[in-house]
Amino acid sequence: PSTEVLQFRVLEGEEIPAEVIEAFQLSAEEKVIFLHRKRMADGRPIVHSKTFLPYALCSKVFQYDLNKERLYSILDMSDETRIHHLDRTIEAVEAGTEDAKLLEMEKKKPIQYIRSVGYNSFGKVISRKYMFAILTSRMSMKFHEILVQNRS
Repeated sequence: PSTEVLQFRVLEGEEIPAEVIEAFQLSAEEKVIFLHRKRMADGRPIVHSKTFLPYALCSKVFQYDLNKERLYSILDMSDETRIHHLDRTIEAVEAGTEDAKLLEMEKKKPIQYIRSVGYNSFGKVISRKYMFAILTSRMSMKFHEILVQNRS
């Protein structure tokens, strides 16, 4: 498996999607980090993801090479940014132009569209993520993941 960072930058003002502003409960002057990655297996693309993080809490991620480092390993370094649980929705959708290009597949073929919101142990939203993955079967579901581990 390998990862390619496609974009890694700070978004401000109108660049920030409305649902991200709402999820993070941002004020007009606050910023977010945008990370767009493509994941490959055996050299073939299998998923591309767009992750948004609150800049005020997560700016330390810019100190790392996210082509090599795992984002959630970095976020795990602090209780404030460690993902405690996720709300995730998975559905089958048709691949759009961007998806088809990045996943090297035909447009309108089915793919998995996964939306997730990650919360820290204090209930604060730490991540908003959108993933588009090659689909092996048609499916649609919503579930709640608990990521708490025994950290003693």
